[in-house]
Amino acid sequence: MPFLPGVATPAEILVAWELSFSLLTLYPARLLGGPAYLQSLAAVFREVQFCPVSDITEEELPVYLGLPNVQAVGVTFVAPPDAVAERDWAGITRRARRAAGLGR
Repeated sequence: MPFLPGVATPAEILVAWELSFSLLTLYPARLLGGPAYLQSLAAVFREVQFCPVSDITEEELPVYLGLPNVQAVGVTFVAPPDAVAERDWAGITRRARRAAGLGR
């Protein structure tokens, strides 16, 4: 089963790298500085890829996916709690398809 340890700081990234992890969850991405922070990490951690997570909007998604050190992005706008509670599967499917197209 895939496992993406969560990191926030360069020290945590180093520990994960020493444990042979090269794909990491960056949380909370927005509070840490978003794309600018990921760009600064790319300069130091060239072999590490990230999956940023935390309140990333549909508008921000292409920016994150355009970074060379971002493998995937964790988002909540595809299936917000109210849509799940209302069983709005069609709306969730529509948002998921739209989000999948943003990475192309």
